[in-house]
Amino acid sequence: MVEDAPQRGGEITCGDDPRITCVGRLLRKAKLDELPQLFNVLKGDMSLVGPRPEVPRYVEMFRSDYEEILTVRPGITDPASILYRDESALLGQAADPEQEYIQRILPEKIAIAKRYVREQSLRTDVAVIFATVASLVSDRLRPIVSWVSRPVQDGSGEPSSLIPKERAPMNVPFFRVSMSDAEIDEVVACLRSGWLTTGQRCRQFESELAASVGARHAVAVNSCTAALHLAVEALGLRAGQAVLVPTMTFAATAEVVRYQGAVPLLVDCDPATLNIDLADAERKIADLKQGRTPLDPSLEVVGIMPVHYGGLMVDMDEVNTFAVGHGLWVVEDAAHALPAAYRSGATGAWRRCGENTAAVTCFSFYANKTITTGEGGMAVTEDAKLAERIRQMSLHGLSHDAWKRYSGGSWDYRIVAPGYKYNLTDVAAAIGIHQLRRAEAMRRRREAIAIHYCESLGELEAAEMPPLSEDRLHSWHLFPLRLRLERLAIDRDGFIEALRARGVCCSVHWRPLHLHPYYAETFGWQPQHLPAASEVWKRLVSLPLFPDMRDEEIDHVIRAVRGICLGNAISVRPHLAA
Repeated sequence: MVEDAPQRGGEITCGDDPRITCVGRLLRKAKLDELPQLFNVLKGDMSLVGPRPEVPRYVEMFRSDYEEILTVRPGITDPASILYRDESALLGQAADPEQEYIQRILPEKIAIAKRYVREQSLRTDVAVIFATVASLVSDRLRPIVSWVSRPVQDGSGEPSSLIPKERAPMNVPFFRVSMSDAEIDEVVACLRSGWLTTGQRCRQFESELAASVGARHAVAVNSCTAALHLAVEALGLRAGQAVLVPTMTFAATAEVVRYQGAVPLLVDCDPATLNIDLADAERKIADLKQGRTPLDPSLEVVGIMPVHYGGLMVDMDEVNTFAVGHGLWVVEDAAHALPAAYRSGATGAWRRCGENTAAVTCFSFYANKTITTGEGGMAVTEDAKLAERIRQMSLHGLSHDAWKRYSGGSWDYRIVAPGYKYNLTDVAAAIGIHQLRRAEAMRRRREAIAIHYCESLGELEAAEMPPLSEDRLHSWHLFPLRLRLERLAIDRDGFIEALRARGVCCSVHWRPLHLHPYYAETFGWQPQHLPAASEVWKRLVSLPLFPDMRDEEIDHVIRAVRGICLGNAISVRPHLAA
């Protein structure tokens, strides 16, 4: 390069870059620009094969990755160099070559380099040398390298290769269900038994889940929504009443209140945990009575429905103290919180979610939840009368369920109330029995991934990690990244699109209820009524997090997030534009 190259642009060079000397252009055209590095090989500073050196600024950007990569001596060639032999041409087509390199090419080269480091051997080095020679001679000869086609187990059970044959991006789903042979065998046994609807397997599932959370009674139903609905019905919720519901929740928490003709009194979130803010709940009760909310002041507030956002438990001791002070019942939306636990301070006793933490605690077994039955839910309670009412109303309000009627009991039944069709099938319970037995193991795996995310992304100025607490056993159903938009040149939606472009599927949890048309138009909720949620939801991105994530998928997500944050950091924009 010319002598004043550093003053004439960034580190990326491509095409007819004026910083490249005539000799440099000739060497590049002949694919011989790395030959002068042979002198460094002879000195012992480099190897023939090894991760290619990067400029210090890029190493600093991806520090955690390079801590592993730099454990081996750099080389003249490596698998990434073979894959990106036409890198200069690719960058020459980009509007901003440096951004293209940081956000797209460099993360993939890092992934290949890390895999090389992990699988390095004499055989692989020889294969890389042959592949390098082949790529210089002819594109058609590149696939001859035996290493490229050598089966390598990447953790998915499918063979892959160290040097990708194409530059197809990795696709990481938001969720992939974890299913073992035990679940499959139990479902097959259920099908062969001849009994598919609610029966013995449902009862077994109920018994085992109640024991696992420390509850006296459990009723299996076909969704957490059903469990919530049955809970508020059993507690006598009716028109003319209101229930404190966090605005940061899914539709189900509030809609079951509407099923009963009652009204959700929306409560703001704690900015730190995103759980219900009890101080705001106190204000909302007072504001309702004073006519300072959009709701009818004559509504009677009778209950509160906390949600454990992402699996991080609310302090249920505080919730129950609040509820007693206002004469409220408590129904716990624990869709994200199995298994989860909390303690009130370092000296407090641990309590599991569902361990008499509410009048009724409701769990979800939807496909992407911490354990699954495909579709399903469970209501647990200490109150025998509530359990009886929930069970009865879950199946048309009948006096006897099908198992009792068709397994030796009386055929006769009575309709004692206009109930619902909410029962869980034995086929679904067959899955749940074995998912429950693996629940803690799957939670620990999610926790390990979440901690790895925090350690790898925590230094980013443009992103904030979810809170960690020694007083919580977190289920880690979600990993909600919070963007510091003031430090990014893109908004949340642009960030999500950039992740998708890199093959990372993500989500947002959630658009607050008061910002949905139904609650805004029907009840008159406005953003200023719930300011914390109105602000924070615009910054939320839920990253993929599931127990069967492969290490390379986790690393890909981390590289993608780092690349987008660093490539769009406002502080580096002037440099990139230079």
